[in-house]
Amino acid sequence: MPNPENAHTSTRLITIKIILTGLLLGIIFIMLSVSLVNHYMRKIEEQRSAHLKQMVQIAVNSIEPLLAGYRAGEAGKKEILEKARNLVRRMTYRDNAGGNYIFMSAYDGTMLVQPFETEIEMTNQWDLNV
Repeated sequence: MPNPENAHTSTRLITIKIILTGLLLGIIFIMLSVSLVNHYMRKIEEQRSAHLKQMVQIAVNSIEPLLAGYRAGEAGKKEILEKARNLVRRMTYRDNAGGNYIFMSAYDGTMLVQPFETEIEMTNQWDLNV
């Protein structure tokens, strides 16, 4: 005749093993999920950064001929600045964040081009509080 205490103990051990296995698998699943999410977020940040660098390079390449003309003495600073501002002002685009744009500011804090807020162009935004 089987001993009921041994059967109960055996059932309890199996239950504990099942629970521990489930917890272990749950922890592994969570750790893997976190790792995958972090990897995915890093990739998105890298892609966004590469896209922004590309957009800035396009803007720089667009105004470089104007700057070359200025350096060659073909036009004055004021004329070249106005042409560059008009060119950059049209550099708007749509991305995942919605409407976006290229802006241009001077080293002294003067906002030269701000397509979506033209009223702040040619004003000093050095101490801008966002």
